[in-house]
Amino acid sequence: MKILFFYLICILSIIADLNSTNQKSVNLGLSESINYLEFNFKRNLTLKDSFTPEEFFKTYFYNQLYFNITVGSNKLEIPFYFYLQQYPLVLESSNVPESEVKGIYDEKKSNSYIPLGEKQYFMHGDLTEGILSKDYFYFNNNESYIQFYLSKNNSGGTHITEGGKIGLRLYPLYKESKSACFITNLKENNLISSYVFSFKYDSSKIDEDSGKFYIGTYPHLFNKKKYDKENYINFQGERGYDDIDWIYFFSEVRIDNITLDRAKQGFFYSELGFIIGTENFFSYLDKSTIWKEYLYNNKKCHKQNFRIDDFEGRDINYRFLFEFTGYYCDKDVDIEKLNLGNISFVKRDINYLYIFNITNNDLWIEKNGYKYFMIIQTADPENNWYLGKPFFKKYQMVFEYDKKMIGLYTKISEDNSEENEDNEEKKNDNKDNNNNNNPNDNKIPVWILIVSISGLLLIIIGLAVLLIRCYFMSPRKKRANELLDDNYDYPENNINE
Repeated sequence: MKILFFYLICILSIIADLNSTNQKSVNLGLSESINYLEFNFKRNLTLKDSFTPEEFFKTYFYNQLYFNITVGSNKLEIPFYFYLQQYPLVLESSNVPESEVKGIYDEKKSNSYIPLGEKQYFMHGDLTEGILSKDYFYFNNNESYIQFYLSKNNSGGTHITEGGKIGLRLYPLYKESKSACFITNLKENNLISSYVFSFKYDSSKIDEDSGKFYIGTYPHLFNKKKYDKENYINFQGERGYDDIDWIYFFSEVRIDNITLDRAKQGFFYSELGFIIGTENFFSYLDKSTIWKEYLYNNKKCHKQNFRIDDFEGRDINYRFLFEFTGYYCDKDVDIEKLNLGNISFVKRDINYLYIFNITNNDLWIEKNGYKYFMIIQTADPENNWYLGKPFFKKYQMVFEYDKKMIGLYTKISEDNSEENEDNEEKKNDNKDNNNNNNPNDNKIPVWILIVSISGLLLIIIGLAVLLIRCYFMSPRKKRANELLDDNYDYPENNINE
């Protein structure tokens, strides 16, 4: 019976490992461990070959990054888009007016859905009518009640799609409930160990959009081979509209040794497909000899004015209300000839000095027969820098939600291992399960596992009963000599787990 109990424990462990998806635990020793979640993100982007430059700039403006989470008792897989400059966790309902985008999620079909109040109305933001609610979110195939807003009506130019939205802003700007915060819900459900998140693209190529989103701990704790704690520095976020935001204060911005801006704010905006530059930067660009040659003389490069019809243009900040100007060149232009030099963002405080360098190679993408420059100009009189996709392609920033700090590693090893070195053996055994954030991909269905394991248990029990019966019913001879007879051929039982 002890043998049967041992096999039962092994089988249950196998089931747990096979069902493991995107929640991971790292053993730090001395009974201390950390929990974090890992998601694979992609970008929702459709670029047609027939797009004009204006259509390209409008389509590429928002960097819509998403990952999938399973929600509700009916276990629907729903894409969630994450935003650094939005706050609440929102799910779009399928039960909305005809004029609205119908969501994948249907609260009427989820037996675990619970409304937590009456419908609320919002004057600003993309959510205009919503119900604070909760339902099961599945991580590691285990359910956890997570609070969110069920969207029933949205403003024009909304960021909410047929799926959901994960806001990562530090505070609610439009009087939303703090209960609808994704990261605090994860912490309260003991799914993560700390209020830290980061994300990293799989490739440095500007036109590749997949990567990994980590939430729950610092990279140097789950991947010591690649990240060293000694190389980690962080800076306090700066005050935005009402409180501390994901903003850096740069003491200067320069091209090589020429200072363009002093004392400028840089807004971290992962949801932007471009970097938005300042008036001084584009004044320098327009006056440079080579850009003047290509823009005005041989006319191989061009400007394109465009506007974004978006709720942020009518928002409290009127952030994207004003006209934008994008720069692009003909396909045969050698972009190295348009190289202005490194664009350096200098960050200083009492303890550290760090310089972020964006090179010419980080700033061009070729699409539809043109080469597009990834810094665009705005007529916004606030005249700040907005650091979008090209910046995050170059730098993996770490956001410390509870401390309101933004950090980075000054050096990252080329080692691509994804686990703590102490857990390397465990990683090799389970990597196919741990690297996938979809519980239904690359994994044996649970019902097949249950049937197979139940059958295996019945076979083991049947064999055990048969062996016991044979033992008691068979004649016993040479009892004293059996243990001493070296020439006796004993059968061996090989059980494959």
